[in-house]
Amino acid sequence: MHLPDPGRRHPANGAGRLDPVVRGAETPSDYAVISSARGDSHFRALRSGIAPFTEVRAVRRLDQRAAEVARLKAA
Repeated sequence: MHLPDPGRRHPANGAGRLDPVVRGAETPSDYAVISSARGDSHFRALRSGIAPFTEVRAVRRLDQRAAEVARLKAA
């Protein structure tokens, strides 16, 4: 059995890594007025986690929504 070199990644791995982040983040972004330390930590992790993938249209939309929620939370 041949295992891939751990230093190399298949191009599809980027999308695979992104999927759980996006799936877990869309729902919390709908709760802009609720704030908790844990939720805010997850929100920061979401924003930093999607940053490398903003060339993907769906991620750009999520990033725009996250920025909007961040503005609402800061107000």
